Amino acid sequence: MLPGPVIVNSCPRCSCLVKQRTIASGNTFGAKRWTDGEFKAQMLPSTPLLIKCAHCNKVSWIDDFKETDSYDSYLGFLAFSDKAEDKKRISDAEEKQLQYADLPFYVEPSSEEIIYFSETTELAHDKELYARVRAWQKWNDMRRDDDTIRSFSKQEKENLERVIKLLEGSTDSLILLAEAYRELGELDKAKVTLLQGTYSDEEENVVQFLLELIENGDTQVCLITEDDEREWRMLRRIKNRNNPNPALPEYDASGPAEFIIKSHEWWFKPVEMLVHNWALIEMNSDETATVYFFHDNGTTKNSCRDFKLFQLKGRCAVVDSLNFKDVDTAEYALGYNGFQQLNTKAGPWDGNKPFGTFYDARATEEGVYSKAGYWKSTL
Repeated sequence: MLPGPVIVNSCPRCSCLVKQRTIASGNTFGAKRWTDGEFKAQMLPSTPLLIKCAHCNKVSWIDDFKETDSYDSYLGFLAFSDKAEDKKRISDAEEKQLQYADLPFYVEPSSEEIIYFSETTELAHDKELYARVRAWQKWNDMRRDDDTIRSFSKQEKENLERVIKLLEGSTDSLILLAEAYRELGELDKAKVTLLQGTYSDEEENVVQFLLELIENGDTQVCLITEDDEREWRMLRRIKNRNNPNPALPEYDASGPAEFIIKSHEWWFKPVEMLVHNWALIEMNSDETATVYFFHDNGTTKNSCRDFKLFQLKGRCAVVDSLNFKDVDTAEYALGYNGFQQLNTKAGPWDGNKPFGTFYDARATEEGVYSKAGYWKSTL
């Protein structure tokens, strides 16, 4: 991605200035698309049509902001130029960067702010539809990368019902209408709506994905995938829906003491066929972080000499740990060492996640990362 100029805009409500980033070029490599129409490409960020002034906190259409100035944000390609005009361009850009350094960038309003705007402003049909779909998508952000089932709030449901009313009768948005029906749990209407249309090859893939979700009784927004992950994700979502909060297995109180870890955001690393390492990042009271490691299903490689097998049943062994200066550093180090976040990647490892009451087995284990040399330093 190549950054474009920064635009300085005047707010139509309070006339204060806010900045807006632009891009000169980008690409959709690694882009993700979800069933509610949301599309995110890290190298091609989009600018929302509704934005909020950082001064007055009022929501307006981006087209209502007035451009008052602009300046180059990236001129690295001119750094070695000896031309007078190039040197002046760099100088002008640096001067304006300093001039506008304290100006805030625009922010995108929350779903609640968008709904308030749409209900207190007279909007044409297409603009109200955009606003309400955008609020729907932003509410779905908490469900986007996590297959945990989260029900709609009353306000979310009412907004989606309004989206359906705005879409009904249109033959141009059948996929979005069907998705709105599906997420409200009206699966029969969603299926009938999808079967009414004629679609392009790209749209047909989305339609087949939605029909598969409908067949499985799935009513939550879902990342659209086309590879082997697709089937595993479907299985995971069915399991989460049928048993959303599984109870921890019982364990014998005479066994090892419980080891408290508050985090439940699992990371995993395939180490060989059907064998994985697992990790949890725990933030400590001083904001440092400790990464605790586990084997598949919370088992140990070595025996716990002080306890019998029945005393370890229903428990998960912490087999190793590493300390980091903060959570961000820990996350980066895990990624550098081949770990991935479980909630973003479904696969055959799903059935091997450690599950049970934690206990400390580090003293009898080999220290696969802290001692055995399998950890790659990021320094």
